[in-house]
Amino acid sequence: MMVFSHIKRTCIRSRDIISGLLQKSLNQEDDFFSCLYPGDRGIFIPPLLDRLFQKIEPESKKMQKLADLDHGCVVVFVGKYKSLFEFLYCHRTLKKQNLPYPEIGFDFKFIWLQPVKRVLGMVISQFNFWLHNFKLKNPYTDGFIARALLDGRAGFLCLVESRAFYKRFIKSQPDPLTQLIMLQNRSDHPVLLVPQTIVFSAKPVRTTPGAMDIFLGSNEKPGKIKRLIALMKNPEKIHVEIAEPVNLKEFLSQSEIRNINLDFQAYRLRSHLIDLVNRQKRSIIGPVLKTSQELTEDILTR
Repeated sequence: MMVFSHIKRTCIRSRDIISGLLQKSLNQEDDFFSCLYPGDRGIFIPPLLDRLFQKIEPESKKMQKLADLDHGCVVVFVGKYKSLFEFLYCHRTLKKQNLPYPEIGFDFKFIWLQPVKRVLGMVISQFNFWLHNFKLKNPYTDGFIARALLDGRAGFLCLVESRAFYKRFIKSQPDPLTQLIMLQNRSDHPVLLVPQTIVFSAKPVRTTPGAMDIFLGSNEKPGKIKRLIALMKNPEKIHVEIAEPVNLKEFLSQSEIRNINLDFQAYRLRSHLIDLVNRQKRSIIGPVLKTSQELTEDILTR
């Protein structure tokens, strides 16, 4: 028993020494997560993004909605589908206009957009955490996302994702909307959800998708190639829509919302936000049909 006890103490001391060295190499920082977009760090990416987005001009009246937001609130931009393009557009365009801009991507991983030094920091941080817990750090359970939002960084989340149901109900990963509701319940800072969408074509959505819709995506959910074609061919026809922000504290205070459990609150909030985004699109392209992802998630989460 004494031998095993000695081995255990030696292992703990060795772990603590290694952990201390690793923590020192990180300069005691705790923001080494891939969901944090590093912004302008890099020589090639920022100019490339500016060139890509320069012809997509949002209306000044819509930008004024963001300028009027209370500086003490938590701002989270909301898109319908998971889109790196929309995140990067919001980040670059709003930052250049000195408006709240997203830096935290809920369920995003910006590994390939990170500087090499920061990627190494992520690897060291995760290894250091694994030495103590035998699992990897999670930005939700670690509290990083909540701290970042309360420190003034804006977030960006999507409402409909192909693997969202599997992540939340099979793998039991945290639901971003549930996390925001929990944050609002324990914070005095109002959480403002800003629905936004980018419409690449004003043509009505077809009830029966054609061959081009199957391969390139529909007007409701265009694929990468279709977006690129729209950017190069008719960038002036691309519409950026920003709805009135949803005050989460006021939403949760409604009598029909206040008395239901957390999961149903998140469901009602998601449905409300999707409806707001669909209204934005309807004003441009007409009636918006529910995608198979929306229908599946709607049925399984009721």
